[in-house]
Order: sequence, then structure tokens, then C-alpha cells
Amino acid sequence: MQEGKMPQNARVFIAEDVEIFRDNAKRSLKEAGHVVVAEASTFEEFLALRDKLPALNINVAILDNKLSQVGGEGELIASWLKRKIRGIKIIAYSSGPYDFGNISVRKGTEHLHELCEAVKNL
Repeated sequence: MQEGKMPQNARVFIAEDVEIFRDNAKRSLKEAGHVVVAEASTFEEFLALRDKLPALNINVAILDNKLSQVGGEGELIASWLKRKIRGIKIIAYSSGPYDFGNISVRKGTEHLHELCEAVKNL
């Protein structure tokens, strides 16, 4: 494994409100050898499970920035994860570019390969 690269079997947390995007991401990540260990579709779901996340040994989080009509939740989640999980890598997975992650990947089926590559190359 190269220095700074994620292991082939990254342990992933996904926060995405659109079920089809979440399911497609989970399937693609699994096919690429990664394990999705936790997920949330709303900010409230994240709040309910956040205290359990550090014990799950997550090393990558894939975060949509808009989990509600208000938006901005991905940035809040990223901030919390960075404080609580040392070395976690964040992928901003949204319809627009965001700078709260180590990398930003546009969501959509045409970008699933890019998402898996981002996890592998973080």
C-alpha cells in the first residue's frame, strides 16, 4: 500500500438523503472491495448514531451537503467527524463542488466509478 492511500477495504460511512444515490454508492463501493459500516439519510439519523461511529473504525465518510431543504448538513457532519475520528478522509458527494472534504465528487450514476476511485486514492 502506498503512503497516504486507503486500504482496499475502506470502512465507509455514507450520509445521503436520496435513496437511489445511497444504494448505488453502497453497491459500487462493495463491488470495489469496501465496506459500508453505517449510513444516514437525514441529519437526525446521523445525530442518533454519531456516538457509535468512532467505535466502527470508519476511515472514509461520503457526505451529501444537503440532507434537507435547508442544506449544509454535510459540512456540519464533516466537522464533527474530523474532531472525533482521527485521520478520517471526507468525500463531499453532492450536486455541486464543496470544500469541506478532502475531495469533492459529483453525485450521479455516471460518477460512481469516480467515487470508488476517490475512496481508493485518498
